[in-house]
Amino acid sequence: MHVIEYRAQNIKRIKDIDFKMEGRNLFLVGGANGSGKTSSIESLLSVLCGRSGMDYPEPLLRDGEDEGWVSVKLSGDHPTMPDDDHFTCQLELTRNPRSGVVKESFRIIDSKGDAAPSPRQWIKDLYENKGFDPLVFDRMSKMDRRKTALKLVGLDLDGFETERSDLYDKRKLANSQVKQQEGKVDAMPSFDDAPDKEINVGQVADELEATRESNRTIIEAEGVHKALVELSNEASAEVDRLEAELKTATVKMKARAKELVKSNKALKVLGEKKSTEELVAKLKESGDTNTKVRANQSKTTEKDVLTLLQGSADKLTKAIATLDKSQDKALKGAEWPVDGMSCDSAGILLDDRPYENASKSQRVIASTKIGMALHPDLKLLVCFDGSDLDTHTIKELDKVLKESGFQMLIEIVTRSQADEDLCAVVIRDGQAKKPEAELVEAS
Repeated sequence: MHVIEYRAQNIKRIKDIDFKMEGRNLFLVGGANGSGKTSSIESLLSVLCGRSGMDYPEPLLRDGEDEGWVSVKLSGDHPTMPDDDHFTCQLELTRNPRSGVVKESFRIIDSKGDAAPSPRQWIKDLYENKGFDPLVFDRMSKMDRRKTALKLVGLDLDGFETERSDLYDKRKLANSQVKQQEGKVDAMPSFDDAPDKEINVGQVADELEATRESNRTIIEAEGVHKALVELSNEASAEVDRLEAELKTATVKMKARAKELVKSNKALKVLGEKKSTEELVAKLKESGDTNTKVRANQSKTTEKDVLTLLQGSADKLTKAIATLDKSQDKALKGAEWPVDGMSCDSAGILLDDRPYENASKSQRVIASTKIGMALHPDLKLLVCFDGSDLDTHTIKELDKVLKESGFQMLIEIVTRSQADEDLCAVVIRDGQAKKPEAELVEAS
């Protein structure tokens, strides 16, 4: 469906305009600032977009006028009201001279004069997206632009985004825990000279007591041995002095000799005395040593915790990578409305480069093609901000519009005759005039 003709009188800054749009794809509306060119486009949208719940300007009567109207003639065919010829959308505004209240009347009739039963719904049935300005896509934020394009190609990545966001938050928490654990481990003391296990203080104390007891026994045995030696010597002297008591002395001597033999054997069994200094020192050092051992064991435990946390973070990273691959696969299979367009997690790409890095001309063409895809029934686009479009971009737009069978109105500020010659109409003081170049050619 296309616009064949658009006429308006006494709407906003408009006095009288008549846009013959049949057969035209690119329709440039020029004029100086304040001439009424914006009003001419807004009045068109007021009819095509309706009033209730729409973000388009309401039609307003021109100051000082009591009547005004807008008429838009559209080629068929409508989805719910077939007509191979045309439809006419008519909006009439009438001011009550007493109250000043403006009454609005809107109707749609087909080529046979039959009226649509619900004209506003008839209009809404023409499109799902109410954005007629294709450059809105270019002015969107990176992520809004991405969402719009993905919705257009039928890709719902909300599930991907939700799952990825959840994994990302979990990994962020895991990495934070890893950093905290690393700091905790790094701050803990470590002792290379400490053994792997703590010293058993009770065992060392028992060993010390046993050694002391052994040494006391040896000392007592040595005393007995010394006394026996002395007694043996006395006995020998008595033998020399007391021959008369030889027998008695001999018996004593033999008895003492036997005991001496036993004593020697006992000493040999007991062995030599051991030093207790090393055990005493070990017992004194056991406190410091065991503190070091416990510190090392604690650090080893925390290192194990760090390993587990790092493992969790690594698994989450792999899960995110897997999810990204699945998303990339879905994106590669999408049918994009613009050649060379694709998408990554950051935004839209053109020829594998960020959309924002493309030239103005590339962005305008891409944004226009997105606008076309969003309006498959009513093939009309409207641009309020076309003054900075160069001649090359305008020609490329015209080519794209012809190839797709679309119409596009572009408002530009004319500053010279050359600017006006590019336009389909030039608005002066609320009225549509043909460019001088067309007037000369027609004459």
